[in-house]
Amino acid sequence: YSSVLSELGEFQNCDIVAAEALECFQKNFGELHEQMEWVYLMMADNYRKEGDKENAKRYYDLAIRVLRENDYETDELEERVEEILQGM
Repeated sequence: YSSVLSELGEFQNCDIVAAEALECFQKNFGELHEQMEWVYLMMADNYRKEGDKENAKRYYDLAIRVLRENDYETDELEERVEEILQGM
């Protein structure tokens, strides 16, 4: 739902829904559980669409941290994130 609101440019409502999802996932899984990657990526993408580079980077970095903590390869994602952030 947050992603749809973001696509529609309804960033205030998007941020509210995303914050609720983040809180729910953190409560149920913990900050570094592998399921958190998706929430962090959603938050990062929403902030990128808003033009908020600082928060986008913060959440992309959290997603990468989750992947590393769960023994996933992150090189490709890190390169893509760098491209995205440079284009902002």
